Amino acid sequence: MATLKFGQATSTIFNVSWNKYGEDQVYVHPDGSSSTASGWSPTGFLHPSGNFLRTEEEKLIEEFQRKRISEFTIRELVDFDVVSGRVLEEADLESIPIHPIFAVDKWEKLGQRQRDWALQTPEEMGDGHFIMDNPYILNAMTPVLTLASAFLYRMHTVPFLDALFLGPRKPMDPSTSTLTIPHGLYTFWRRDEKTRTANDSEECHKAVSGFLKYLHEKIKWGFTLGYYMPWDEAPSKENCQGVTSIAMDSDDKETIWIFLDLKFLDLLLRNDLTSAEKAGAQYAIAITMIHELTHAMGFNFHHDPDIKGLYGYEPYFEDSPQCELGFEMENSVFGGIIEPVFKPPAAPLAYRMVSSYPCWSHLKMRSMETFIMDQAAKYNDLSYVYFIPIQTFEDIRKLSFWDTAIRQFGFSVIHARSIKHGWAGRYVAFWDLADHYNVPQAGLLKSGRIRDHEQKQAAKLKELADVVSVYNSTQLSPFRKAASKFIDDIMASASKEERFYDFTQEQEEKLAAIREVYIELHQPSNAAGADQRDEIALMLLTKLEEATMAHKETFNLLEASEAFRNTIFRDRRATIFRWNVGTRRLLNDLLTGLGQKPSQDGKSIAILNQIGQLLAQLEGVRLKIFPPLPTWTLGHEYRPEGIEELTKWPKNFFSGELTELQFMYDLFAAATESNLTECFNLAEKRIINNRGPSSMSFYCRFLCTNKAVVCSDDWMEKDWEERNQVVEQKLQWLKIMREGCTELWRGTFEGWMLWYEEKRKKRDEEKAADEAVELLRQNSERERKKRRQRF
Repeated sequence: MATLKFGQATSTIFNVSWNKYGEDQVYVHPDGSSSTASGWSPTGFLHPSGNFLRTEEEKLIEEFQRKRISEFTIRELVDFDVVSGRVLEEADLESIPIHPIFAVDKWEKLGQRQRDWALQTPEEMGDGHFIMDNPYILNAMTPVLTLASAFLYRMHTVPFLDALFLGPRKPMDPSTSTLTIPHGLYTFWRRDEKTRTANDSEECHKAVSGFLKYLHEKIKWGFTLGYYMPWDEAPSKENCQGVTSIAMDSDDKETIWIFLDLKFLDLLLRNDLTSAEKAGAQYAIAITMIHELTHAMGFNFHHDPDIKGLYGYEPYFEDSPQCELGFEMENSVFGGIIEPVFKPPAAPLAYRMVSSYPCWSHLKMRSMETFIMDQAAKYNDLSYVYFIPIQTFEDIRKLSFWDTAIRQFGFSVIHARSIKHGWAGRYVAFWDLADHYNVPQAGLLKSGRIRDHEQKQAAKLKELADVVSVYNSTQLSPFRKAASKFIDDIMASASKEERFYDFTQEQEEKLAAIREVYIELHQPSNAAGADQRDEIALMLLTKLEEATMAHKETFNLLEASEAFRNTIFRDRRATIFRWNVGTRRLLNDLLTGLGQKPSQDGKSIAILNQIGQLLAQLEGVRLKIFPPLPTWTLGHEYRPEGIEELTKWPKNFFSGELTELQFMYDLFAAATESNLTECFNLAEKRIINNRGPSSMSFYCRFLCTNKAVVCSDDWMEKDWEERNQVVEQKLQWLKIMREGCTELWRGTFEGWMLWYEEKRKKRDEEKAADEAVELLRQNSERERKKRRQRF
């Protein structure tokens, strides 16, 4: 049943409800667990040293996610920009008029259904019905109608539609099937490109426009449950996203009825979808409308006096083994079949494209009473599935994309952002179990992830690259130059997204190795062997150094992607920050263990220095992610802006950082008030309390370690040169870290720099001694001058 939630899309993928993606997609916690995790938020890069119980839980959650998302995790889909909590840019297609075939007066009203249908009234909702006259429905569907219109206005340029209306029509060759096929089956074929594209496909435009005018007088759109058509006496076991049928209306006028599944509309009325999920739903419904309209366009075969078709059949596209015009259109125009990861009424999570139609898995995507042609083109044994990047949904809602990219390069540009990582399944057909429609039984043999474009996806990308290459090698008009530059930018952006994902995968692979070494490091057999512990720590640090470099590069790529799109990816930043926190915990644990050795040799000191350098490199990334707003100030988490911002992140995500920030303020207050005893005690206590696998930041450790020294009683007893050298080293680090920081961090660095400058000043007795030395030097110089003059 439809929901009555009419709110806007949410902007977070964290802390989702446990059953958002369906009652059969619920994560079940192990016995004895007190966790409230839904199982559908991104997991994250936490090392075993952080929290053993949490790490074990995250392993179970990732296993749960992989079983349900084709061996992928939510974190990976976030890295792909397939799942995201960011708010997408608003659509600006208002200047594209809604096509008359989709106009509001073409949608069902109360009392218009054929009088002998079982269901005479559209489904009810609140005080109204699921009809376009309902303002809630019209408001939700307007972006869909606009998007469907944008597609339809350019459909005449598609070879498939040209073939449907103007291509050669041939009776089905009996040799295409091992069984005798009924008479009246036809195929239609593409024309040559020169003929088809003449004058911007003007001939096809006239043919399509003419037939749409004919359909305009007969068509009626409506909503119904996909498993319960108005003419059905009882619900069906099968569900369909849409259906096109010729029947009557209440005035006994022949009508082409097109019903869309109510559950898809219901997605637009929910308030728990992300902005991307809602945009994906709009995209999918628009394509479904074009799909069903293609079935209606197929009726133009009935207008051909030379064709006597067979009832229940549609024409076969060229040598396709099955007849299904809607999916043939999707495959030809969009390069595959669009589908949600989870079917309604569940939230979709993301959308993906099956780019190998027709495959054995598509046998049921046809009228079940139609023959398949087993001697025509073969079904694909392999089914390739690719996730659709969210940026594709954002592109397709922009007028500039339609005017610049699609008008110049056609619908192939939709694939410019295609992700090469996907999923493939190998199917097998059992012909000995074929039914009397020549349809065999088919089953999935095996499946697995893939890391490259295949079949239709690869062909579409090559087609686009070839076209762009031709444009770039010729003298272009200003408009075509702009179009070429537009596509180049899109493809460059897609390349950066791939690099971002590759770096996150590199981190994950190294993390697996790090976990193994860490577990060995904590084995009881290693507790007594300090030398062996040093060796294992060195091995661990080598792997961590490589992973940290990938960590920094990953964040650089993220910043570049954010700058290109003028947005902030909180979900990706959260994933990177988890890794940062986990690595800090691991390094702090190592630092504690090695620092407690009774004596430090050269090797141990080198290891400690290396740990410090890695912590410092992590700090550069941490200071750019936290605080989450550039305007953040102390106590911002209690102000409306800060409260709203923190709701867009996982629950209590920055609690540790906020607590540490407050401590650093207290430490600075004690230091500036010249309360050196309190400053010393605060710093020493913080270090003691953060021994072991602590998330203590390098900045905080740096301040505490040095305050414990600088605020000690014997600091000023040290030689001034020694004090000056120590302070100068600290000032250099503070100056480096100050660059590129937010205003909050820059202010703290500059405050501590002034404090250190003060601490390296000389004492009064040191100044007096210096003045005495200087006076003695001057007197000696005068005496030398006098001697030289006498001589």
